Formats: sequence, C-alpha cells, structure tokens
Amino acid sequence: EAPAEREAEETPPPKPEEPPLKPAVVCCGLACLDLELGGASDGGREAINGFEAATSRAGGSAAQAASALADHGVAAVAAAPIAGDAQGDELARLLLDRGVRVDAPPRFDAARTGLAVVPVFSDGGRGCYFGAGANADFGGEDVVEGVARQVARGGVLAVHVGYPHLLPRLRGVGLRAALARVRELVPNALIS
Repeated sequence: EAPAEREAEETPPPKPEEPPLKPAVVCCGLACLDLELGGASDGGREAINGFEAATSRAGGSAAQAASALADHGVAAVAAAPIAGDAQGDELARLLLDRGVRVDAPPRFDAARTGLAVVPVFSDGGRGCYFGAGANADFGGEDVVEGVARQVARGGVLAVHVGYPHLLPRLRGVGLRAALARVRELVPNALIS
C-alpha cells in the first residue's frame, strides 16, 4: 500500500465548521446526548429486552431549542454543559451539523456529558432513563458567561433558559440572579 493511501485512510473526517459570528438566540440549560432505541421491546417493569436500532440525537432543552431554531434559519448558540468526553463530542457534532454554535463552558471539559436513553417501544410508548452528568453543576454563572460571550461575538437576539427545574444550581434565587444579570447584559433581548 502506498504511503499516500495509508495517510488518506488515517486522516479523520473534517469537523463541521462553527457557524459565522452574528446576533443569535442563546439557548442555555440542560443538554444531553439522547440515545434513542427504536423498536424496543417492553419486557415490563421498565425492562428493555431488545431493540431494532439505536440513534443518537441532540437532547435536552438547550440543544433541542437551538437545533429547532437553526433548522428555521435562526442563528442559535447552545450554551450548555457539554463535556469533553465521547458523548459530548457526539452531541457537539450533532449540533454543529445542524448549524448551531456550541458554547460549552471550559470548566466542563473533564466532566461527563448527560445521557438519556430513550426506548421507543414497538407499541408507540416511550420511556426515558437519564444520567445528569455535568448538568448537575450547570448554574447561573454559566448562563451569564454564555450570554456575555455571545454579546462579544455579535450580539444576542434572545435568551432561552431550558429545564431549570432539572438543574440543581439553576433554581430559585440562583435563577432569579442569573436572569437579572442577563437583563443587564442584554436589556433589549427577549428572555424566556
């Protein structure tokens, strides 16, 4: 085998490019890799005895909202706890493939990305088994920093904070303080 052929086989595929810098909707909050098990058999008592196919999807409110916006041509950023593990790499790739800018706080690099196993049963029913991973440590400071980074990148159209009730550090007083700081940073942006 020629050296050029070996090199071509060893070269990893190029990573999707980050979307261009421009005003965007910043989607903050829960993010996980959804592992959807299609055609799962329901063995009762929450048992999965088999499934026909497994598909990875961008899951959690931040990732899903950003993906839906990007699908409709709206610039979107996922400011979420996406770690530097294999699940995080897959989640980031899925988002980039859809045109979403990924803004994972660097402090989560050594953490574990959240994972949801979602059986879709043959009868149409669904289940969900969730491991929070880095979501357990995502807090108000991460929301504020994600918004501030996007202000510097090109501006903020709106800020969406998804599933704060599932993020222990982004509830009650912590959520209120983060939203007040976000309002100071982007006084004219819609906040949901």
